[in-house]
Amino acid sequence: MSDSTPVRALFLDLDGTLIDHTETISPAVLAELSRVNDLGCAVIACTGRTRFTAEHIVRQFPFEPRYLVTSNGGAALDLHASEPIMVRRLDLHEAHFLVGTLVEAGITPYVYEDAVMPGVEYARVLYPQGHKVGPFAHAPRYRPQVHIHNSLPFQPISVSAFGPASILRPLALTLLKELGDRISVIQSGSGTNWGIELFSYGVNKREGMKVMMKHLGFLRCQSMAIGDHFNDIEMLEWAHIGVAMGNAQPEILAVARYTAPDLAHDGVAWALQQFIAN
Repeated sequence: MSDSTPVRALFLDLDGTLIDHTETISPAVLAELSRVNDLGCAVIACTGRTRFTAEHIVRQFPFEPRYLVTSNGGAALDLHASEPIMVRRLDLHEAHFLVGTLVEAGITPYVYEDAVMPGVEYARVLYPQGHKVGPFAHAPRYRPQVHIHNSLPFQPISVSAFGPASILRPLALTLLKELGDRISVIQSGSGTNWGIELFSYGVNKREGMKVMMKHLGFLRCQSMAIGDHFNDIEMLEWAHIGVAMGNAQPEILAVARYTAPDLAHDGVAWALQQFIAN
């Protein structure tokens, strides 16, 4: 299997694609990442995570990582630069409204800072004081905030909620129906730990990928992307070579041009061997 146009930029989802719950990249995948990097292909993680939770993963690469697309396309970063390539933050009034909407629905909102710089003070996550939070909400990054409905101390990149899919998926559909012309509603996760993330209108991985491609001076026909979940759909549709992992959701398998083996069988390594030749 091959493609006639050389791949100049490779966009990789992280969770379910590059890593499992251990957050470790397999030796077979690391070897292939090293090979394609040596060929001059830019290897770029494109993730729903913020920089704070993504950077330690890309630091496993067998070369110095340079570029990163985070927050489901809300930010495009050059890790060697002091300023982001692009950040799409929520309007403060909109963020306050979304916090109130989730609270009224009986859901704990988490308000995410953009994390475009390293360190916990650039990656704060706020939630309403007195609310029950998930086991992932570790201090000092996660912090209770009084008057969170109307006095956020920063302009956030997203307002998010996590919980059972049976509760959050219907809520996401409601938010999309009522607010879909104002915000982006992005979903991902598992049945017991589903996430809905609310961004500025138009934010998704495709748009973050397009910004990065333009910044690097590459054409769409020189792009490849690999993913497995709902938040990867736009990215896989837009990429010249869109590859779904074998463990991907059925909706993702339907839109990708190609399907790789699953994460447990080093699907990313297989895809790179197929589409990025020496």
